[in-house]
Parts: sequence; C-alpha cells; structure tokens
Amino acid sequence: MGGASRKRAGQRAEAHVAAVLVAAGWTLLARNWVCPGGELDLVVAKDGRLRVIEVKYRRRGGGHWELVGRAQQRRLVRATERFVAALPRAPAAVAIVVAEVRDGPGGLEIDWWVDPFDAA
Repeated sequence: MGGASRKRAGQRAEAHVAAVLVAAGWTLLARNWVCPGGELDLVVAKDGRLRVIEVKYRRRGGGHWELVGRAQQRRLVRATERFVAALPRAPAAVAIVVAEVRDGPGGLEIDWWVDPFDAA
C-alpha cells in the first residue's frame, strides 16, 4: 500500500471510529488535535469520562503492543496531559484507547484496547 492510499485508508478508519463512538453516545471534542510534540487522533467524552483514541489501520489484525511503540506512547501521554490541562474542568476519568481497525468480511472492524500500555 503506497503512502497516499495508506493515508486515505487511515482517514477512512478514523472517520469510521468517530462515527461508531458518536453513535454510541460519545461527544467528539477533537479530531487530529495537535500540540508541541504530539497529536491526538480523536478525543471523545461521555458522562464526565474522557477518552483519547489512537486509531491504527491494519489490513490484518495484530496486537496493540505492536501498534504503538514506546516513543509514541510517551507522545500520546504528554499530548493527553496537555489536552486535559487546557479543559475548563477536569474530567472524572481519562483513558487512552487504541482502536485497531481492519478490513473484515462485512466492512471495517474495530478492536478496542483500553489503557493498553503503562503510561508511566
């Protein structure tokens, strides 16, 4: 898969994840939020809970530990901290979620990995 087609597939996966979350009652607060040193694909909220969603598209399934390396984990944590600090009110709970998206027989399928790595 070339660079342009990989980017389109990633954007399609991100849009699909956002649509699934909104349909489940989550409010989309940010998409592709950028700060110095990091980017958050999606940020959603529901009932005082905040979820930072890192979307990874794969043609085949893998595992969350293969999807987000240590350096990217640190960037995600720092960007999440900056996003939360900029909010007018702190959420009751914050979690980083990796959404692994892949092509399935009926369309795109998602595996959710909630707090998949040690943020320390």
